[in-house]
Amino acid sequence: MGKPQKAVLAGPSRVEMAALARRAAHFARHVVSKGTRDGYARDFARFQAWGAEKRLPTLPTSPEIVAVYLAALADGKVRVRWRGRDGSEHETKTKKNVATIGRALSAIIFAQRQAGHEWDHAYPAITKVMRGISRELGTAPKQVAPLEVDDLRACLILLPKTVAGARDRAMLSLGFFAAMRRSELVALTVRDVKYCHEGMELHVRRSKTDQLAAGQQIAVPSSRHARVCPVRLLKAWLDVAKITKGPLFRRVNKGGGVDDSALTPQAVAFVIKR
Repeated sequence: MGKPQKAVLAGPSRVEMAALARRAAHFARHVVSKGTRDGYARDFARFQAWGAEKRLPTLPTSPEIVAVYLAALADGKVRVRWRGRDGSEHETKTKKNVATIGRALSAIIFAQRQAGHEWDHAYPAITKVMRGISRELGTAPKQVAPLEVDDLRACLILLPKTVAGARDRAMLSLGFFAAMRRSELVALTVRDVKYCHEGMELHVRRSKTDQLAAGQQIAVPSSRHARVCPVRLLKAWLDVAKITKGPLFRRVNKGGGVDDSALTPQAVAFVIKR
């Protein structure tokens, strides 16, 4: 009898690998919805035009450059070019609100990560500027000093390792990084959260700045710091509370049981003050 022949497994051909690479690139481009991608593309193109004008790098860029850009948006010092329906070109410089500036920041982070550059959402150079912009433009209570990342970390460490503690950690972290109001936090449901490679995307159905109830998408990148990462903390809360549908943030009774009803904005205020 002859020696048994070893099975030879054929590897993927170059054509197959090229096809798989195209599919991988396709999935990478679709980590967020098309509408969000289009909005991010416009916002990042504006950042690139500003960078070219100032002779500053935009891809990759630095937290310090982004912080200066955000301040320029707030002060109305970023030139915006647009084309009218008649084809005529226009140019304006207007001060942007907090929501628009936050979206611009999300677009920059998204572009950096899509290009393979490591980027943390919690760079102090950026968070300090964003908190200052929010406070000065009147969207944050003026009588309350804005939190920094280190302050947030210290607050979360103090919370008990209970079901309610898991909820509060997720809620405070998400509110911090997404710059959401209390009413927007308690209105979130499981269906409003879409996880992606960079973090997650939230669908805010209505807010004070969205009187037509058109809704808006908010991208919340993951943080490399596990103790303050809103994505990890939210997943941990949903897991311990066994929530698969309905409101994200709910009442927890003294025995650790989770109710079906959502928290009220007043309850969130009590957690923050505590």
